[in-house]
Amino acid sequence: MDGGAEGTQQPHLILAHKLFLLTHPDVQDIEKVQLKSDVLSSIKSDGMAPLYETLAASSVLELDQSLLDSMRASNEEELKKLDEKIADAEENLGESEVREAHLAKGLYFIRISDKEKALEQLKLTEGKTVAVGQKMDLVFYTLQLAFFYMDFDLVSKSIDKAKKLFEEGGDWERKNRLKVYEGLYCMSTRNFKKAASLFLDSISTFTTYEIFPYETFIFYTVLTSIITLDRVSLKQKVVDAPEILTVLGKIPFLSEFLNSLYECQYKAFFSAFAGMAEQIKFDRLDQKGEELTEQETALLTKFHILASGIKGTVAEYCKNTVLARVGSVTLMDDRLVTEEALNANFLIPPDENAYRGKTLTEICCDSLRDFNPMVLVSVVKGFTSLMSVNEQCRKLSKRVAFYTIDCRDSCGEIFFDLQDYKYTKKQLKETVECEQHFPSFQEAISVPWKLIPRRTAKLYFAMRVIEVFEENEGRKHGECSLLDLLLKSWKPKRNSVRLTESHIPDTLLERLISGTIEFPPACAIVGGILAQEVIKAVSGKGDPVKNFFYYDAQDGKGVMEDIFNSFTC
Repeated sequence: MDGGAEGTQQPHLILAHKLFLLTHPDVQDIEKVQLKSDVLSSIKSDGMAPLYETLAASSVLELDQSLLDSMRASNEEELKKLDEKIADAEENLGESEVREAHLAKGLYFIRISDKEKALEQLKLTEGKTVAVGQKMDLVFYTLQLAFFYMDFDLVSKSIDKAKKLFEEGGDWERKNRLKVYEGLYCMSTRNFKKAASLFLDSISTFTTYEIFPYETFIFYTVLTSIITLDRVSLKQKVVDAPEILTVLGKIPFLSEFLNSLYECQYKAFFSAFAGMAEQIKFDRLDQKGEELTEQETALLTKFHILASGIKGTVAEYCKNTVLARVGSVTLMDDRLVTEEALNANFLIPPDENAYRGKTLTEICCDSLRDFNPMVLVSVVKGFTSLMSVNEQCRKLSKRVAFYTIDCRDSCGEIFFDLQDYKYTKKQLKETVECEQHFPSFQEAISVPWKLIPRRTAKLYFAMRVIEVFEENEGRKHGECSLLDLLLKSWKPKRNSVRLTESHIPDTLLERLISGTIEFPPACAIVGGILAQEVIKAVSGKGDPVKNFFYYDAQDGKGVMEDIFNSFTC
């Protein structure tokens, strides 16, 4: 086992990949026949008795006792020769020859896949080594062994050891090689941001052919960069990078995946994503990240959304959940498309001929399908009041989350009802289980105002005042004046609830009732926050918002308000 010639992957790691595929549940049986033959051939060629014994014990390979005995005898004979060379070097030769003899024995243990004895022998060899560069080479041998067994604890310790050695000195070639090893470790343990940074730093100096080919290196670089880089950096460092462009087209689906995402061509992106997901599934070194992502995706694909009232905020929310690949989205809104709706709802095409005479759901349904063909988007006719939907959700035997979202002028409000919600969160160095009880929308707005702290967001009080007035007077949004509101609703009630004008400024009320057109940037922010909270609720990780969220674009602040009981954890 050596460092690998340029362009040549270490045979030991090629074998590790074949073993991974041989035990993968999604690899076809006909392919496993050839894989088993290749694995057995490699084992026989290198006399890998320890590995063969392990694979036979776990029923990956059939045990041939005569073969095992033969390989063991061969191992003992070779080790005897190596011990004789060590003894001769210690008795008759110099320090460098002694070191080389010990190293040869360590490499032989690696070759036959005897992990524990290999590590012991490498440690012994280190004691015979003076030069920092040679000590670094021993670390690289250890890293290759660790990646063969996917021993991330050993990888982490070896990387830390290498960094300490570099403090004593070390050449740039070895330092650059270490960046790739560390990047691979970061990627395998889902630290994608650091992995991308290390990979990008190594593009022009890559020489680590022993762990994977250059094309695989570019694959990992692009993948981690897409996840972590902002749009400008992605363009500069990846999309337009000459080193990446030279091999991008050789890797299936990668060019389409990268460019369609950058150019916001989401239909093409998700088509390429399916191919990329298949590649990652059969990638041994990216398996930990793929497994966790698959678990989270599986939860989302079981999640079904009913969206009623397709305003600008709801359109933004639906777009984000569709991109996250939920199971299905059903739209409910029989209203015809108007120019007013066009202002904030980006799902409506600007061409009047495309939307004339069509309902909001019909138009938005087509647009959402283009964002992600893998999500079922459908339409249902009708309209139901929010409170009645909320109550129906709470009567079902299976917990169904309920949310409302609204944007008036440049102010947004979200209400959350997750009922009895259990989740986990990290607290210091441990993960704890928590539970929250959410009230219904009716329960939340029925809390007497005298019990609500006066520091509560002004938007909560203002939205309730307008809400009650519109319902009592049979008005729609934009059909009342500030004077009407003050005379018929707010001023008569103000004294009874002991609130002053400072709690609900007239200027705020005027903004909310006069601003009949949604403010698109506010819609994007509020809709994005709701989508983020929904995905968080599906995964059951992290504190959810409870139970109102408010955003005002004038000051750019978001505020959470719990208008009910405090939760226990």
